[in-house]
Amino acid sequence: MICHYYIQICFFFSSRRRHTRCSGVSWARRCVQETGALRVAKKHAPHLVNEINNRYLNKAGGSMSGEELLESAKLWEESRDWSRAIDTYLEIKKENFNDPNILQEAWERAVHIAMSHDKERCQEVIQIVCKRLREIRKFEAAAEFYETIGQYEEAVQCYIAGGLYEKAKVSANQIRNPEFQNRLNDMIEKAYKGHLKSGGQAEELVVQGNVAEGLDMLAERGDWGQCLELAAKQGGDVLNRYLLKHSKVTIKAGNYKDAIQAFANYGFPFVPQNFPLYKTLSLEIFAGNDAEELKYLRTALYSLYAVSYTHLRAHETPEHLVCRLLLEKKKHIYIQQ
Repeated sequence: MICHYYIQICFFFSSRRRHTRCSGVSWARRCVQETGALRVAKKHAPHLVNEINNRYLNKAGGSMSGEELLESAKLWEESRDWSRAIDTYLEIKKENFNDPNILQEAWERAVHIAMSHDKERCQEVIQIVCKRLREIRKFEAAAEFYETIGQYEEAVQCYIAGGLYEKAKVSANQIRNPEFQNRLNDMIEKAYKGHLKSGGQAEELVVQGNVAEGLDMLAERGDWGQCLELAAKQGGDVLNRYLLKHSKVTIKAGNYKDAIQAFANYGFPFVPQNFPLYKTLSLEIFAGNDAEELKYLRTALYSLYAVSYTHLRAHETPEHLVCRLLLEKKKHIYIQQ
C-alpha cells in the first residue's frame, strides 16, 4: 500500500499542471518524481511498470536524458514489449552520451532484440544502427552487422574505413558473383595502396608487389640508400633502372662521389646506352683527382670489365672463339720468351 500510494503521489505531482506552463525547476521535480515511480514500481508493483513507463515517455517527449532512456528501454525489454524496447534504444542519440561505447552497446541491443524477437524489423534496425556506428567510427561493428544482412559492399567500405584490409578481403570473398567480388577486391587493393602511400610505407608497398610505387616513393623523398637496396632484391633490370635514375640526379647536382659510390656498390650495369654517362662521370672524377672517388671508380670499372668479358664470352661466335684462343696462345708464348 505504501508503494502504491507513493506511485499515485508521483503521478499527482507530475500531472497536476499538465496544461500549465512550469519553470525549469518544477519540470525537473516532475522528472525525478516519475523516475522514482518507475523504480518503486519495478521493485514493488511490476504490474504498473508498463503504464508508468508509457505515460512517462509520452509526457517527456524528447527531453529525457540518456540514462532515463536506457532505463526505460530496459524496462520495456524486461516486460517483453520488444517493439517499444527497440524504439526506445533507438531514441538514444550520440548527443545523449559522450562515451561511444555506451552508444554502441545500446544500439547493438536494439539489433539483437530485432534479430531474436522482431525479425520483420531486423533489416530496418540494422540499417539505422550501422549508419550511427559509422558516425561514431565504430566501423568494425557496423561491417559485421552489414554482413549479417548480406550487404557486403557496405561491409567492405566499413572495414576499409577502419583500416581492416584483411577482414575486408575476407568479406569480399564471401560474394559468389565473380565480377562483383573482383570489383570489391580492386577497391580494397586501391585503398590499401593509398594507405601505404599516405603513411610513407614504401617497403611494405614493395613487399606487396607494388614495386614501382614503393621505389618511386623512396626516390622522390631522396632515400636512395633504401631504394637501391630494395631494387637490388628485385633483380638486375629494376636495379639498373634506379641506378641510372640515381646517377642522373647526383651528377646533375655535382655530387660525383655519391654517384660513383653507388656504382661501386652495385656495379656499372652493362647497358651500352649508359656508356656516355659512365664516360662523363669518369672524366669528372679524373678531373677532381679525389682519392676516395678514384677508388670507387676503379671498383666500378672493374665490375663493368668483368660483366662485359662474361657477356662477350656468352655471345661469341665460333670465329671469335678461334681468334681468342690464337691470341691467348700467342700471349702465352710471348710471356714464356
